[in-house]
Amino acid sequence: MSLIASTFAEQSPFLIGELLFSSKDGNKDFLLPTHAETGESVADLKPQDLAQKIFILKDNVCVALAGLESEMKALLDHLRDSFRFYDIVTRDSVHTMLHSFDLDNQFKHSAFIILVMEKDEAGNFFGGKFTSNSNWIEIEHPTFASVVAGGRGARDFINHLQQPATYASTFEDDLLKSRLTANIIMLSQWITTEKVTGRNLENLWGGGYEIIFFDGERFAKFPEIAFVVFETKIDPDGTMQRMHPSVINYYKYQGDLLLIYSFQLFRGSIEEKEGRLQMIAEAGDYESHLFFVPPFDTPAGTLLEVPSNHSFETRHVAAGMCIWYENSDTFRPGAYMEANEVGLKFTENGKLEVSMSLEVHNSVEENARAQIK
Repeated sequence: MSLIASTFAEQSPFLIGELLFSSKDGNKDFLLPTHAETGESVADLKPQDLAQKIFILKDNVCVALAGLESEMKALLDHLRDSFRFYDIVTRDSVHTMLHSFDLDNQFKHSAFIILVMEKDEAGNFFGGKFTSNSNWIEIEHPTFASVVAGGRGARDFINHLQQPATYASTFEDDLLKSRLTANIIMLSQWITTEKVTGRNLENLWGGGYEIIFFDGERFAKFPEIAFVVFETKIDPDGTMQRMHPSVINYYKYQGDLLLIYSFQLFRGSIEEKEGRLQMIAEAGDYESHLFFVPPFDTPAGTLLEVPSNHSFETRHVAAGMCIWYENSDTFRPGAYMEANEVGLKFTENGKLEVSMSLEVHNSVEENARAQIK
């Protein structure tokens, strides 16, 4: 099993799943959206594919799966077939569905998390969580509240959350956005860690992440978002060079299919303009790939539609930053930015533009200096 996790703060549940599938027939040189090295095999397993492993089954029910593909598919099929007969799914009905499935024999080597949201008599939502009989790690966290994680990546995931960190948000007056921001920042930090260290890939988990959140009425996936890894160096005297994007992953759903536009940047121009850092790369300044990430149970041979236009623009950017010190230590903060704080644009002629407010850049620089001992 790789990694599935949930954070559950009051009535703001989140479900997290990574994308990497491994098998004995995989390839240790498998290309990832982060362009990270996959390392050696684990128990004769090697990276094979990217696929979605978290699903919205009803407006108020979602599931994350990990483990053996055949077992995952059997349970997913059972849940989907069962839910067809329910207009409203409750915790009791989920319990009944799970009880009617032979988990002991048909789900021996896999794991699941199911989240359910119900309304009380006053119309307020309250949540429930179901997990398989697996080896889960559970903690309470000041930002993420109740956290549960399972799979090969569970210990790394929990250890990361237990490190001292501040998950600041510009949406403090909006509880959902504030908590969504914290979860997205966490994922941006993992993508950055994967790119600069590949540590998570040593246990064959990562490659990209999905998140399901409850928007106050129903479960949803983020329709489109960019994860941008910025890197730079800082001298012992605190002089920091301008941060530059090294890897960009733009996520967009096309129906049930997740598209990931991946860019590894080698060079480009950076200039200050109207209170922003404008970074421009032309065709030839980067290597790009388009990854098709279907649900894991998509039938073999299914034709995947290739977009006719690959241009995009977004104001939803999760920035993971890696500031390198002279002794090779790193400072890796994260930020989620919208609207005027950031921008990402790619045009059909190959021009790639990334912008960041100087205020955000200068804040990171100030915090990076504070880490110098």
